[in-house]
Amino acid sequence: MLSLKNLEKAEAQKKQAQKLERELPYFITIVSLLASTGFGPYTIFQKFREIDLLPLVRTESIKILKRIELLGSDPLDAIVQAKDKQGSRLFGEFQAVVT
Repeated sequence: MLSLKNLEKAEAQKKQAQKLERELPYFITIVSLLASTGFGPYTIFQKFREIDLLPLVRTESIKILKRIELLGSDPLDAIVQAKDKQGSRLFGEFQAVVT
């Protein structure tokens, strides 16, 4: 019974990672545009919190911003921590490049 729950949880995380990876090209494009105009990583994640275009990226942005605003983490440390807990390897690798 316990292994079935773990299997279901792993399957749900895998589906979540696949959905997040579908949003990744759009995320990269928007981040590139914002970064080229002078926005920093913290401000970029604030912008994604306001945008409803990419729901899973928005959720990840909110998690990062909570670490920064509520826990007082440094923005780059919060991004690195989010990368380490990320279900999507590709999204985590891109976050590592941003920092």
